[in-house]
Amino acid sequence: MNNLWTFGDSFSTSFNDNPFYLSGKYIEYKGYVPKIYSEIIAEKLKMNLRIYAEPGRDNYTIFESVCSVSNEISDNDVIIIQWSSFNRFRFVNEHDEWISIFPNLYPNHPPFNNPGKFPISEKPIFDRIGLNRIDHEKKYSDEVNNWMLLINKSFKNNKIVYWTPFKSSLINALHFKDIDIISKETNGKISDKHYSEEGHKKISNILLDIINREKNLI
Repeated sequence: MNNLWTFGDSFSTSFNDNPFYLSGKYIEYKGYVPKIYSEIIAEKLKMNLRIYAEPGRDNYTIFESVCSVSNEISDNDVIIIQWSSFNRFRFVNEHDEWISIFPNLYPNHPPFNNPGKFPISEKPIFDRIGLNRIDHEKKYSDEVNNWMLLINKSFKNNKIVYWTPFKSSLINALHFKDIDIISKETNGKISDKHYSEEGHKKISNILLDIINREKNLI
């Protein structure tokens, strides 16, 4: 049986595994654990699902996760890579751990959201890095585009789909509009912009249509 490999951040993380911000509240609201897009696709294609996604991941970590299992990916396996925001980056903390940094893009606010794992004295460094990434969007988007060229070259016998929930016309990946989110489904009872169960169903249908075509590299 072939594998379906998925890589990404919280938008590709199962609701009952490493829950994101309000995942637990959404499960309580539904009364069961909804399936995410990759779980739906794996069931319909009758493939083993291998998820390498974690809330808050930056693109460097996502790309490294693909590299780390590249020798396990077989011909005819399907690969779905969900890229995060190009603005995120990572840094090694005092415990020798990679930590993703989230620049704040709201006007009149500093770009660095302190994740609580660095001394506040390092905030100016992250502010500067965050502003640099915002000011040079094309350079950092091209970086991700070049990674995709390498991935395509490395997995010539695989169907590969790239997508992102973050709007950026500069990254060569699918971006879906009008996908249902948790806040809308719950009428604001749960303030969360992650995709709802119906949103994941819609994405799974779109991706399945692409995967089922004879040959597609997106």
